[in-house]
Amino acid sequence: MAEIDASNVTFNQAGTGSVTRSVMNKLTEFVSVRDFGAVGDSTTDDTAAFQRALDASNKVYLPDGVYKVSATLVARPGLHLIGSTPENCRIFRTDTYGDTLQVGSTSANAGNVTVSGIFFWHYYSFNNGNTYDPGTSTSVTNRNTTGSHLQILSGQNVRITDCWFEGNRNNVYMRDTYNVWIDRCNFNGIWDANREGLQDTECGIYMDTTSNSTRNDNINISHCRIGGYGPSAPTDVTTNGVTVSKVLNAGIRFGIRIRSAERFTISDNYIGGQAENSILIESKSIVTHGEIHDNMLDGSFNYSILIRALNSSSVPNFINIHHNTGVGYGFELGFVKVQQFEGVAGGWQISINSNILQYYRGCPIYIDHAVGVSIFGNHVSAYNSDGSTNRDLTTQSGCFVGSASSMVHSHGNLWGGGINNPASANYCRWGIAFQDSSLGTASNERSLGLGLEGGTLVGGTNQSYPA
Repeated sequence: MAEIDASNVTFNQAGTGSVTRSVMNKLTEFVSVRDFGAVGDSTTDDTAAFQRALDASNKVYLPDGVYKVSATLVARPGLHLIGSTPENCRIFRTDTYGDTLQVGSTSANAGNVTVSGIFFWHYYSFNNGNTYDPGTSTSVTNRNTTGSHLQILSGQNVRITDCWFEGNRNNVYMRDTYNVWIDRCNFNGIWDANREGLQDTECGIYMDTTSNSTRNDNINISHCRIGGYGPSAPTDVTTNGVTVSKVLNAGIRFGIRIRSAERFTISDNYIGGQAENSILIESKSIVTHGEIHDNMLDGSFNYSILIRALNSSSVPNFINIHHNTGVGYGFELGFVKVQQFEGVAGGWQISINSNILQYYRGCPIYIDHAVGVSIFGNHVSAYNSDGSTNRDLTTQSGCFVGSASSMVHSHGNLWGGGINNPASANYCRWGIAFQDSSLGTASNERSLGLGLEGGTLVGGTNQSYPA
């Protein structure tokens, strides 16, 4: 008599039209980490068991549990990793730093990747217990210099949905990957400022590249919350009566960081509380044809959106920023800055339109060394919240256009107005201001608050508000 096992036991699924299958065939559709010895009690180290499951199949299921891992998990190409729900299924990365889960490598593409329903959580301590010897300066180190919760290298058709990420250097890192959907995910840095780290989280989502000739392509990020538990510019940490200055950055430094992307859309997200920028576009390779729209960009420490090039051969271009709501809460410098970087133009063919922007410390829209920028239909109020009175165009204007910029065209914007009283100028002095030697036009601009003086020379004509 043949030995009975799952391979020679058959069954029929209930319902009309079902076919006979072996139990083994059914069981191997997805493997569970529990099949390979994972416990999920948050105490047992499940690294080896989890890795055995990933080695056995590229379709892996995580039941409810907290799965402690202490080293990088490496998945086969074409990974489908599905958790029960992020509320009940957690991968708990312990103190040692590095990637939590890596798919793909420099020699093997990640293939089609799906990750859903998991909370990636990184617990860390500040020098093993949130304490340090104040007499030994070498005991304070930035231990979190590398690593991502989810690293995808050269993937295609990537879906990351309904996941939560907290801690690690980057939450999601992708390189030279195309056809990506990140939807309904929650990204955070550290939980609170009492668990100190020199700089815990660099990015919520990081799009990188290996060279100037490769790129990420067709990237879609929507319906996500990218928070920072901040914003937090470097602050002081005091232990046993001794204060170390400018050591703590609690939160995510950049919400989304793009060094390479062609055809990307960032829409319908909340992105706020970052230590520097909600969205940083710094092109190392191609960054082109981007849409940033219908987001709430909320109180990062510097500019919500910073656009610049890292080299003269890859200047960001054809980027449309529209229908966003931006709130600076009086401490954020501004909403968007196109910035010259080491002598390289910041960008060209950029549109900033139909945004509602309020309460920034400086100039909400700052154009520095850019070509071909259109600015229209924006509602910009309550800027220069510091109350500067030194007639500085870079802080008292709703939009500042630097001297190296050209073909900048502004039309139909509403400038000025106080935070709670639209009739008050609230230290707003100009609407759009063109610095000497900049080239552009302004038309049909309107004043919301009293006291605006108009712009400087534009095409030889002094602008006044209302026009």
